[in-house]
Amino acid sequence: MPLIDPFSVLGVPRDLATDFMGLFARCEFAMKASNYARENNGVAAAAWQRLANDAGFWVNVSPGSALDQAVETLVC
Repeated sequence: MPLIDPFSVLGVPRDLATDFMGLFARCEFAMKASNYARENNGVAAAAWQRLANDAGFWVNVSPGSALDQAVETLVC
C-alpha cells in the first residue's frame, strides 16, 4: 500500500500547517512546564480548560474587533 502524503488532503498550505503544529507543540510544552499542567494517569497533560478560564481575566476583547470575531469563529 503506498503512503499518502497527509498534507495533500489539507485545505491549507503545508507551511501554514507545519508552522501551526510547531507553535501548538511549544504552547503545550510551556503549559506542562508551568502552572498549566495536570496529571493524567501519570502523564503530564496541558490544562487547557484552566488556561481558558484564567485567560478571561487577562485578555481584553473589544466587541466587534478582529479578536472578537476570531474568538466567535473558534467557539461557535
